[in-house]
Amino acid sequence: MIAANREFEDYFSKIYADWPELQKALCAHEKQICFSAFSQKITDILQNPILFFNQDSQKRNPDGFLENYILDPASLLPVLALELKNNSHVLDLCAAPGGKSLAILGQIPDGHLTANDSSKDRFIRLKKVLREYSPNKFHNNFEITLSDGRTFFKTKKTFDHILVDTPCSSERHLLKNERLLKNWTPKQAQSLSVKQYTLLCTALMCTQPGGMIVYSTCSINPVENDDVIAKVLKKKGDLCKLSLPDLDFLGVKKTTYGYLVLPTEQGFGPIYFSRLQKL
Repeated sequence: MIAANREFEDYFSKIYADWPELQKALCAHEKQICFSAFSQKITDILQNPILFFNQDSQKRNPDGFLENYILDPASLLPVLALELKNNSHVLDLCAAPGGKSLAILGQIPDGHLTANDSSKDRFIRLKKVLREYSPNKFHNNFEITLSDGRTFFKTKKTFDHILVDTPCSSERHLLKNERLLKNWTPKQAQSLSVKQYTLLCTALMCTQPGGMIVYSTCSINPVENDDVIAKVLKKKGDLCKLSLPDLDFLGVKKTTYGYLVLPTEQGFGPIYFSRLQKL
């Protein structure tokens, strides 16, 4: 474990009674799995996640695409919460690096995915992932766009389902980066929450009436999680309502406005997610 930031320690100790245990779990090696979006059901993976141990990770399918994408299975929960149908039109607003986009694509064989990111470098990586890890027959089922998610509504496009997997503090990675941890302050989360709120409002504008929006982060900070949902419900409550799915995988815990998976349970996560329905 790298040198601590006392302000960071005090901040999360006040939120989590078991902070020393949680911190230890966050600093441990990430548990990951190999996931094939086009041959495995998400529910099967979540019920029995088989850990990745570097064997055959880059195995190519006979059709030529890479079959196994390596990810934390907790990241599949927001995709499952979308409750996609075969012909769904879906927007992944902050899509890079692409694991969740792949999972979405595997569930909509007759639908269409728009995978967007605001960074050119991440856009290039996203494009590579979607093309290398999906069969050729699915390549017409998605488009990749380079746009600031906060202004995506200017495209005038609307969707049945939108995933808003926002940039966040990502404390698990923060704890492994001495420079970032040293410079951490609570104001950083507050600043990120403003961007997260704006992204979620944009998604609300781009969703068809009755459609579902899933908001997710890999943060453990309520400022970036429940507080963002609470703000949207307060300010945009005439446009949406909370519509949480009934999910019980990987030790998921209910929060006021969503669900949280912490690595203290089974070593997976963290992941926070909530779901809104457009009125």
